[in-house]
Amino acid sequence: MFGKLSENLQKFIYFDGSTQGQSGKKVFIDPMLLPKYMDYVENFANTRETTIAAIKQLSATAGSVTSSKNLQTAHLHRSHCGTVVVTYLVLQDKIENSHGPGVYITDVAQAVMGESEQGPGFYRINNVDEGWRSKELETDTMPTLIGTIGSVYNNDTAHYSLKSTQNKIGDFLDRRAAKHMTGEGFALYYSPSYTVDGYGTWLPSKQQTGSAGPDRLANILINTQKQYWGDIDSPHLWYVFGDGATLLSKALDVVERRGIKQLNYHSFEFIDPTVNMVKEAKRLESLGSVSRYKNLDFISTRARFHQFTGPASATTGLEKSSAWEKSLATIKAGQNQLQNVVESKLPIVSANIDAYRELTFTALTKKFVSMTTQWNL
Repeated sequence: MFGKLSENLQKFIYFDGSTQGQSGKKVFIDPMLLPKYMDYVENFANTRETTIAAIKQLSATAGSVTSSKNLQTAHLHRSHCGTVVVTYLVLQDKIENSHGPGVYITDVAQAVMGESEQGPGFYRINNVDEGWRSKELETDTMPTLIGTIGSVYNNDTAHYSLKSTQNKIGDFLDRRAAKHMTGEGFALYYSPSYTVDGYGTWLPSKQQTGSAGPDRLANILINTQKQYWGDIDSPHLWYVFGDGATLLSKALDVVERRGIKQLNYHSFEFIDPTVNMVKEAKRLESLGSVSRYKNLDFISTRARFHQFTGPASATTGLEKSSAWEKSLATIKAGQNQLQNVVESKLPIVSANIDAYRELTFTALTKKFVSMTTQWNL
């Protein structure tokens, strides 16, 4: 449904009703950016409006001294707008396959100012003196029964924080997984979104990297799997938070490329996942993994939105699954509505841009936010 970004600028639509040339340049955006926009703008209620206002201001500021210019492509620029870094083209004249002069937003990425302390990596977290403490691990096998994948991003400061992550996840596990928790603590695969898919754009020149990409996570899953023979009392239980679901999905790609057929010594629970869980459910089942779908938590608008981004045919085969009985009809309805807009209406709007001035990117976003709020998952 959402393919690669558009190369044809004529497929872009107006960003907002106030960016149609009334004052300053027209501002257009690639509608295929909707999933990333939901992740990095709509997801942050306390900064959403300031970010949108800053993007609207590109009609006046685009290409100015406050933006970064691409040395290879003179009309390509980047500007920091609230919680995102916006990449865009500035056209002074009409060219083929465009809507004429204006600003064309070709990408949005999460703005990252830096790490508050330690960078991405694999950590063991223990409760010491009523506080969570971390120790980085060099091993690529699970040291504890419970594993976690995720990160906490502070959108006010544009920082990721290991300390905030371990505290938030540790407190969550105390509530959710108390019966599984022991004195051994839990493992944390600390994975800020920029380590997952490169969506984060660093504003300083220095980037703190670390080793927490999908390849290492795949190693941990595979090496832990190989430790066991026969039945075990309990598989390793992974709690996967937010963007951690995207990382796990990419790690499973690596697992499959390496010819691994079984991950039955691992089980997974997902909290606010940013991937389409229908697709991942099928894949985990094919690998023999126990997945606790009844405990799926779709808390945020973006997590709900991602459940509707796959084709309606993706739900085939899950109709008899009691774990999906509650959500399947809603997911199908959401997929059909989203698919109708993306594949049927958007091409008409972009081809007749001035005849559909009210169908802007921000208007579509509000429509989908309203839909996902009403859909009960």
